[in-house]
Parts: sequence; C-alpha cells; structure tokens
Amino acid sequence: MSILLILGFSGLFLGYKYFINEYDERITDTILEPRAHISTDGPYILYDKDSVQTIYVDDEEGDYAIQKHKTSIDEFDRKVEVKVFTHDQKEKEIFSVSLADTLEATPSEYLASQKIMAISNIEGNFYILRKLLRANGIIDEDCNWAFGKGHLVLMGDFVHRGLNVTQCLWLCYKLEQQAKDAGGAVHFLLGNHEAMNMYGDLVHVRSKYKRLAEKLGMDYSGDILGENSELGRWLRKKNVVEKIGNYLFVHGGLSKRIVNLKISIDSLNKYARHYYGVDYDHIRADPMAGLVFGKWGPLWYRGYMRNPKDTVLQEIQSIQQAFGVDHIVIGHTEVEAIKLIHGRNLVNINVPYPRYNQADQRGYALWIENQTFYATDDLGHRVELKETQ
Repeated sequence: MSILLILGFSGLFLGYKYFINEYDERITDTILEPRAHISTDGPYILYDKDSVQTIYVDDEEGDYAIQKHKTSIDEFDRKVEVKVFTHDQKEKEIFSVSLADTLEATPSEYLASQKIMAISNIEGNFYILRKLLRANGIIDEDCNWAFGKGHLVLMGDFVHRGLNVTQCLWLCYKLEQQAKDAGGAVHFLLGNHEAMNMYGDLVHVRSKYKRLAEKLGMDYSGDILGENSELGRWLRKKNVVEKIGNYLFVHGGLSKRIVNLKISIDSLNKYARHYYGVDYDHIRADPMAGLVFGKWGPLWYRGYMRNPKDTVLQEIQSIQQAFGVDHIVIGHTEVEAIKLIHGRNLVNINVPYPRYNQADQRGYALWIENQTFYATDDLGHRVELKETQ
C-alpha cells in the first residue's frame, strides 16, 4: 500500500511538473507520465475528398491552442513549417518541408553505397536525432540534406515515448525527398512501435498526443496518423526489411521461421504493408500475418541476442544464403554499445540515447564506409569496431 501511495504522489508531482514544462524529456515511461496538457505539435495534414485540413498546436498568450485551417486541395500550399522545441533550445526551431507530389512504396533492395549511416530507436527524441545528423555531416544547420550520395538508414521505433514524435517524422520525411534529389537515399524502416501505432496499440504513446486526439474528437491511430493523413500515408509505404548492397537492415531480425517461408524481401515487405493499420485481432486471425507481426517476425524478433551461439550462427548463415548478404544490422534489443557480433556477420546498434547534455553519455550511430564499420557519436567522433567471436 505504501508503495502505491508513493507512486500516486509521485504521479501528482510529475503531472504538475510536466504541466508547466513542455521541454522536459527525462521521463520516458508513459506509466509515470500523467501529462495534463497538449503542447507544441504538428502539422497534421488530413485529407477529406476535395479538401485538406492542417492542424497545429502552438503557444498562444501563455497557453497552448489548437490551430486548424481547411482549404481545397487545389489551393493547398504543399510547403509546411514544422516547429520543434528541445530542452537545449527554448526558442523553437523551425524547418520547412515540401510535400512529395506522390507517395510510392519504397524499394526493397538498393545498390551498394560507399557511405551508410544507420540509427535506431530514436523514440521521438529530436534532440539527439538532430545532434547525430549534424555532427556527422548528414544535415546542415538548417536541417537540410548534406550527405550527397550517401545512405541514411532509420531502423524503426522513431515514435512513442518522446515529446517530438511528429517533428522527428517530418524531418525524416523531408530528408527522404532531399536525399533522392541529391542521388542519395533515406531508408525509413518500420519497427514494432510504428506497427503498434498503426493498429491502435497506444500503450507507449505520450499523453500529449492522446489528449490532442481527444480534443479534436479524433482517433490518434486511425485519424491523426491514419491512412488519410500525410504522415500516415507515408508510413504505410515503408518496409520492414531492406537490402543495400551486401547489408541487410531490419529492426528486430529474421527468424528461422521467416526464412523458411522462402519468400523474397520484396514479397515480405508487400505482405507486411497489406496489414498496416489492420486491427491486431484480424492480424492474429491470419497465421501468416500473425507470424510476420508476432515475436518471430522482423519487427519483434530478439533471438540473435538471446539464443545460444550455435543457433544464432545457423540463423545468420541461413539469412546470408537466402538473401545474398554478408552482414545483418539490427536494432530493437538494447545493448550497452554498438558491437560486431559473431565476427562481422551481425551488428546491433540499439544503444540508449541521452535526452540531455551529459558529459558522461553520448548518442551513437553506426557508420559504414568502404566496408569498414565504425561507431560514431553525437560529436562526430568515430571509432572503428573490432570483430568479436
């Protein structure tokens, strides 16, 4: 009973604290995050037949107000502004995004690239995403693409828990368009949290987003990030696994059960996209869909980090043979440091990210250049990774 009372009083204290400070990202567990308000967010662009509605949340005379603007599709300005707050930049940063003329399904396979940077599990943490991208020359000071023909791989779980989920998605959206124009590429893979968002499991969604949906009389998954929203449509075009040269990128992993299906990467992605946004009860009713979106599927699988070494080596070899790759890069399962596992066959890059300037904690990403692996941090310092057994 005493523990429950302590948690209750802690919740009240945290609720008050978060009511007066939208910048504080320290609490990432939504169970202890009873926010009582909405805060800076958007834009959400929602389509309805011949009209477009744009929704923002912004400061207005010391409070937060929802701003809605509806226009015809013909008159809609396809360039939007995104406002971002972070603890280290109280004056909101603004970057612009030009909407794509069309949104098409992302290819599953790409030719080799001389330079690749991969990031996983950002979870709405715009602060560290921006630091990593700027420090490593991926973007300039105005959040524009600066990586030329390089490839940036964003390996899922960019939503939930953080206070800048929408802004992180818009930055990825923007960079994808700019990279394509420069001859490079941005690969946004889905993780289990993006999938949860789309089929309505909101257990890890910060309350500011749920409260906004309530105030709008909408559903967060089905409306705000639904198939009739720009970001929702964009997410529904994404893959669960991609191949770049001889590298395979997947959020969780490909279990033996998936490999035994003997289907191509493209077929696996097409099948997964068919079920984006479908209620999870219907997903489980289809054995194949239940496999793809369950614990043995590419979004949730943790076997590489938990199974015996011999079993993992067999799994890796089966993937290498089935899909013609040498290296597998994963996120999802948290590790203390980016590491090469079983020689150079497997790389896990899901290292916890700081949410504040901390001298003793850095944010890390994977850097691949000329077939050499490096861990690079949010200051741009790189260390070559050593092979392990």
